[in-house]
Amino acid sequence: MNIKRSVMNDTLNKLTARKNAPTVVFVILILLVILASVVNSSTAGVKNEVNIFGVQIPINSLTGVFSALSEICVIFMPVFCGKKGYFTALFLQIIQLPMIIIGIKREIIDIKIIIIMMIINLIIGLKLFFPVYF
Repeated sequence: MNIKRSVMNDTLNKLTARKNAPTVVFVILILLVILASVVNSSTAGVKNEVNIFGVQIPINSLTGVFSALSEICVIFMPVFCGKKGYFTALFLQIIQLPMIIIGIKREIIDIKIIIIMMIINLIIGLKLFFPVYF
């Protein structure tokens, strides 16, 4: 029983005591977010089609792929880079808010719900990174 407990404690210590990723990883993630956003905005209005494995796919349908890649990089920032990554990811999400509001154009979705969700995410993130204060 002691062996299982020591293995579990060692594993937990290794997971929690990991150091933040090097600054190069942080810079690469930011560059990937910027690149995905630029490609996303440039392919959004294109009406051409591309042939992939014999299937004609409209280029503007790939915007979801680039948007998802950008969001995955934003998610990786706090995971790999700690507090610096968390606040950068939060900043990147906040600066996207005006684009979301413009894109909605008075649709069914209420802007208040989006703002409340961002505040809840901020509070949860602060509790994760600063548990002493909350």
